[in-house]
Amino acid sequence: MNSTTQSAHHESNIHILLTNRNGGFSQAPYHSMNLGTHVNDHLPHVLSNRQALANRYGLRVEQFVYMNQVHGNSVAVIEKADGTIPQCDAMVTQTPGVVLMVLVADCVPIVLSDPSRQVVAVAHAGWRGTVSKITANVLNVMNDMYGCQSQDIQITIGPAIGRCCYQVGHEVIESVHQNCPEVISALIPQGDATHFDLHAANRQILIENGINPNQIHQHQQCVCCHSEQWFSYRASRGRTGRFGMGVWIQ
Repeated sequence: MNSTTQSAHHESNIHILLTNRNGGFSQAPYHSMNLGTHVNDHLPHVLSNRQALANRYGLRVEQFVYMNQVHGNSVAVIEKADGTIPQCDAMVTQTPGVVLMVLVADCVPIVLSDPSRQVVAVAHAGWRGTVSKITANVLNVMNDMYGCQSQDIQITIGPAIGRCCYQVGHEVIESVHQNCPEVISALIPQGDATHFDLHAANRQILIENGINPNQIHQHQQCVCCHSEQWFSYRASRGRTGRFGMGVWIQ
């Protein structure tokens, strides 16, 4: 079963996967490759999807680590895949064979990898995680724990809701101005409304923290505009599945 859009990018023995919404077992409105167990989908379907994903890459489901994502900016260091589900929005590991996963349906999935130090990480960046600079926190952990240097870290930013569809209100605008003024340019006036460019904001935060633009690889597609291919919370008015992005060291 081809359950992924690509096994897209690999540096050395570091591999990245990206799923879409197609090729799985879930029924509408979660059709069909939903990986989220928290969205009221039929659990056996979700587990079958996760098994199919593991099979696609010759992996075991026990190797995968999923987060209980809470729209924060905390980072968990993962030493082994033991069935624990950390409550966090980013994970880092140096352990071969541990597959770190982030699940999204509008928010930005981000993979960070350092082939020289053999360190990988994932981050879940909704507007709250973006404004609280979750990617900067991940970079700090990679440096503090493993000695990673910014010039060695490759970034892959996955599909997310585009600024075309992401209209935001006063809470988001105020939080950007107060907590993350370096991304004010990602707030885009459109008539009487304001839109937020999550891709641009996270890219700017990464650059502000020492990542060269040529180290950033970005998927441009808006998941809300293309909800036939990707799960989108906004496009489905809240009832949908989650696609995944993951990384592991071979």
